[in-house]
Amino acid sequence: MTASISINIPNYKYERYIRTAIESALAQTVTPLEILISDNHSPDRSYEIAKEYEGVAGIRLIRPPQHLMLGEHYQFVLEQAKGDYVCFLAADDALMPTFIARMQKALGKKTNVGMLAAACLECDESLVPRCVRGLGMPHKDLQPPDGYRHFTEGCTYSMTPTVFSRQCLGQLKALPKEAGMTTDWYWGLLLGLKAELRFLHEPLGYCRLHNVNASYSGEARWREQALVMLRFVKETGNVESELMGDLDEALRKLELSVAGSREKSSSATLLFRTKKVLKTWLAYRYRGISPELRMAEQGKSAALSRLHVRLPLRNVAHAPLEQGQSVKAVSKI
Repeated sequence: MTASISINIPNYKYERYIRTAIESALAQTVTPLEILISDNHSPDRSYEIAKEYEGVAGIRLIRPPQHLMLGEHYQFVLEQAKGDYVCFLAADDALMPTFIARMQKALGKKTNVGMLAAACLECDESLVPRCVRGLGMPHKDLQPPDGYRHFTEGCTYSMTPTVFSRQCLGQLKALPKEAGMTTDWYWGLLLGLKAELRFLHEPLGYCRLHNVNASYSGEARWREQALVMLRFVKETGNVESELMGDLDEALRKLELSVAGSREKSSSATLLFRTKKVLKTWLAYRYRGISPELRMAEQGKSAALSRLHVRLPLRNVAHAPLEQGQSVKAVSKI
């Protein structure tokens, strides 16, 4: 049986970008089980933009009872999702149209896959690809605990073009709110202890870099939260004693990094620059974006235009989205 996939879009203050994320989810060549949009009580217009899509079949719009920290919001959305696998599409990112199709094909009928991660295009604020991210992911499937060992070296994947087993994630302890920025690393690390990890090296998503993106505009803060996460794993992650050495080494390196004691050799710097040139060259193959995303970047909706619906939507009934069903709105009129 083909695995069902929920696309989850957690949002907070992404008025400028959320339409593009939603349109990319609606433009999939294979329809996801659901598109779950969760607004974390944004003070801008992003919630109003999301509400324009309430009548589109398959979309569910939710809100937590009160504003949550990042990791807490992920946990809230996970508890609402229904798919066998879940994708956490950041509201400032986007998916390629073949994302669901490629994920379902790669998953096949296997039931023990905890995570399937694809590469992505690292883009500027206008969604122009700058380089390919994810080439450092393993080139083979990782059985437990090899996935754990791999991720003690760092987080080598991006959350947006990735699907996670909903059942496996549900078994993990929630991160402390002080470590929410490192949820992606935490999930990869602990899923690698329990399940098979798989990787695709073709880009299936777009990840923006911009001033509001905390992981890139607040690197020092991210490292501090990573320390909290790794210490939490050491205390509560049920890591066997023979595997604890890898975690201790990861902690030692990160502590040196936070203290500003990490040094890079000239050869390491040269290798980094060479990889950067290669990633940039590969990204040129994907310079064009789909008409749906181009319209969304201009503040227009291709999906709603096709439905001949005026904004905002009124008198629209909700309808469940069947696997493989095309996107449409169901009107009461």
